[in-house]
Amino acid sequence: MKKNILLSRKYFLLLSILIVGCAAFLRLYQLDTVPPALYWEEAALGYDAYSIALTGKDHHGNAFPIVAFSSFGDYKPSGYFYLIVPFIWLLGLSEWAVRLPSALFGIATVIGVGVLARMLTEKIWVGRTLPQLRLAQLVGMGVAAISPWLLQFSRGGWEVNVASSLLLWSVIVGLSAVVEQPTQRRFIKILCCFVLAGLSMYVYHATRVIAPALLVALTYWWVSPLQAFRKNGLKKLITRVKSLLLPGVILLLIVLPILISSRDVTTQQRFAETSITGDGQYVIESNRLRETTGNTLLSRLFTHRYLILGHQVAVAFASHFSLDFLFLSGDLNPRHSTGYTGILSLPDALWLVIGIVTVASLAWREKEARPYVFLLSWWLVVGLLPASITKAYPHALRTLPAAPVLLVLVSLGLWQSLLWLRKTFPPKSAGVIAAGALSLIALYWLGTWRYYMKIYPVMSQADWQYGYKQMVAKVDQLKTTYPDQEVFITREYGRPAMYYWFYTKTSPADVQAAEATALKDQAEFLQFENISFVNSVNEAKPGIVASSLKGYEQLSRDSSSVEKLDEVKDLKGNVVWVISRVNQATPVQ
Repeated sequence: MKKNILLSRKYFLLLSILIVGCAAFLRLYQLDTVPPALYWEEAALGYDAYSIALTGKDHHGNAFPIVAFSSFGDYKPSGYFYLIVPFIWLLGLSEWAVRLPSALFGIATVIGVGVLARMLTEKIWVGRTLPQLRLAQLVGMGVAAISPWLLQFSRGGWEVNVASSLLLWSVIVGLSAVVEQPTQRRFIKILCCFVLAGLSMYVYHATRVIAPALLVALTYWWVSPLQAFRKNGLKKLITRVKSLLLPGVILLLIVLPILISSRDVTTQQRFAETSITGDGQYVIESNRLRETTGNTLLSRLFTHRYLILGHQVAVAFASHFSLDFLFLSGDLNPRHSTGYTGILSLPDALWLVIGIVTVASLAWREKEARPYVFLLSWWLVVGLLPASITKAYPHALRTLPAAPVLLVLVSLGLWQSLLWLRKTFPPKSAGVIAAGALSLIALYWLGTWRYYMKIYPVMSQADWQYGYKQMVAKVDQLKTTYPDQEVFITREYGRPAMYYWFYTKTSPADVQAAEATALKDQAEFLQFENISFVNSVNEAKPGIVASSLKGYEQLSRDSSSVEKLDEVKDLKGNVVWVISRVNQATPVQ
């Protein structure tokens, strides 16, 4: 029998480098222009990181916020802001500085999915050979490298992408400590597991629920009560519990600021805005149903507000398993999915089914496999639950922490299929079939990549606020030409002040100085120096006005002297911004 090249460490490392290199290329190529522009959340992350880098304060003047940055009044977790700071020092305030941290953590996620696939293969399928384990790792990395779900959130400044990667590696390190006896090496692994999970809670809101839930499962596993029924079991159990005390204390110290601020209104702001309980609709629906059913004791029981709420959560949870969301069109928000495919690609459907059936059947037969299957199931449930209690569902962004589970199942399904081919057919026939199937997958994926790079930027540009960068550059130049003119930028597309500061690299110290006196809408500036950020052209006075084409047409009708100075066109050639000069405000008679 011919020696399998995967037995060679050299070839395994070579293939691993090629896959990781491919993942890096897919996440870094034209990162500053695809997606086509910085969304306002990205601009806010970048400018506040810039402010921290230069002054040690956010743009509102708060010194080194620990738990959250007030930003637009939505109190974003602080982790990603600080992660950007070294990239700001290295690359300056730019699209690359904002998006590169997410892309790098996306590459780490690719490696992590491969490691997790190999680890589960080794634990669940006892007796697998080294080549089979290496193949599982390569398949896992390959599936993750081209995953539309991971790719979408690796190429933008998404906090959830970083949090999901930290959570994934926390689980990997935690799993590697399960079977080891209490030693210094095991202690370090558990400590790293806790630290990574704790850090993830500073990066994204949902991981403040998901990370503790996963740590509870791992902790139970580390100190399994089954030990008490074995020889010297109680002594071993006590020793294991003691080994967790110091890591537990360190974790508590890490998350203590979050715990202290948990009752603060600023920390609860995001939940209040997105939760299905925020508007009380489930209470209104419960009352309506009671009235229509006579408000009897039985009707009050079956129309209780918590039953209504539970039904809404169940419907939202189940929506994340719809074929359309998983494989066909994905999230309806163009920033979260391209629409060309689901959060998983269409070929993944087959491998996912095979992976689920294989893992479930093995757990049914093999007792040793059940804890690992339970962990995957628990991870999937707690990963989807935060998205299931929000108003918008199904939601690709909020469910990203659960992505490693589905991708590992897809990987295991593909891995099992390759092993079955090799076992069922002669080597040459199996190779031809595998090559043919992989070629079809490659063609499908190349179509996905072409759509993402060529068509998606054009189709989604409005959702990514395309045109702000060009408009700000033109307005800044005109300020030099007309230094005595006031400037008015409309808020028709949202958040103009932040874009202006970002693209002009406005001194954060100047913004902080204006914090106390500037007019604001909640936390968003409506005025800065001689620039007013107005809701519409109706609020504009004589001066330079940047507005939509519709706003310019209205301005031309309402004012007697309007001079068009410049315009900004989108990727389709349509005018998105018009920059004009109003010489007088006398209405047209």
